[in-house]
Amino acid sequence: MTVLVKPNGWFGRLYMTAIAPFRYLIVYPALTRQWARAWRDRHQAVAR
Repeated sequence: MTVLVKPNGWFGRLYMTAIAPFRYLIVYPALTRQWARAWRDRHQAVAR
């Protein structure tokens, strides 16, 4: 799933700049762990 976010105006650029550290330090690692867990669980279910 992909979401394209295009900043609109100066406030949009400011907002995207402000939330960038949050996205890279909290959101993306959490999503990656969730995907890895789902992948591992699916693999284990197939192997049984």
